[in-house]
Amino acid sequence: MAVAGTYINFDVPNAVATQAWGVNSGGHVVGNYDDGSTNHGFIRHPSGFILTFDVPGSIGTLAYGINSDPDVVGYYFNADYVGHGFIRRPGNLYTHIDVPGAGTLAGQGTYAYYINDAGQTAGSYFDPESVIHGFIRDAAGNYSSIDPHGSVATAVRSLNQSGEAVGTYWTSDNGAHGFLRDAVGNITPIDYPGAVQTYAEGINTNGEITGFYWADVSGTTLGFVRDAAGDFTSFDPSWPCCAGDISGITDAGDVVGDNDHRVAHGFRFKSTGALTLFSDPSAGSDKGEGTFVVGVSGNGNLAGWYIDSAKAVHGFVWKRN
Repeated sequence: MAVAGTYINFDVPNAVATQAWGVNSGGHVVGNYDDGSTNHGFIRHPSGFILTFDVPGSIGTLAYGINSDPDVVGYYFNADYVGHGFIRRPGNLYTHIDVPGAGTLAGQGTYAYYINDAGQTAGSYFDPESVIHGFIRDAAGNYSSIDPHGSVATAVRSLNQSGEAVGTYWTSDNGAHGFLRDAVGNITPIDYPGAVQTYAEGINTNGEITGFYWADVSGTTLGFVRDAAGDFTSFDPSWPCCAGDISGITDAGDVVGDNDHRVAHGFRFKSTGALTLFSDPSAGSDKGEGTFVVGVSGNGNLAGWYIDSAKAVHGFVWKRN
């Protein structure tokens, strides 16, 4: 990797698989582990101490986002397999997140993924017709639904410290378009010039947006960065066919994620235009193995999981030196 840092690999005790999903600038990591029967949440402190937790009354808890406090956000399932979002604050204090109008059947409900330092949370919910919508919840508990004009389905993919959210919406002609929702609720479509489909995946504190687009009807997939002025830069992380593996963008403008050639590798596309591939030293090198990068903090800490040569799944955090 071109940037100096340190890999720290870890496993939640008694887990059969450990997956890290989020990391903050202080190095706290959040994620899920499977004990062989269900999922549970965990927080790994920079000291190495791992705290596990379950939302009271849940049959499965999944944790995804973390801010600097560190508050954790995610969702859990009740006995009817309805999703409910939550915020977990230090001291094992929980706030439930249920968007008004969310469905109450199995597979419906509210799914929270992101939280910023202002206490705003974002994610998606399924209505009683199982249509997906985006949402933002402010720190006072007020909800705003996100449905760009013409959308038939909307998914939020990132939330920055200013309360700006990005994601993707789909239209009735099966078109996919990125969007930016600003801090006061205005929505701007994001379409890479000439693209067949555009997907927005991350936004940093400076308003720079990253994602990927289909360059043609055959699905040739390229990454992009859109600056705060709306100008695009394209890059090729060498995906073979399909994407979705851009994880986010640091405040320095570096895009990170993973590509899925036979063996997965992390990648970093720097604002200078350089593209670097990297792998956890303990990751396997056979088909279906490798390094999967899913969490990125503003200062460039990374988190995710790797699959070793025995096909076991382990968590990792990569901390900047």
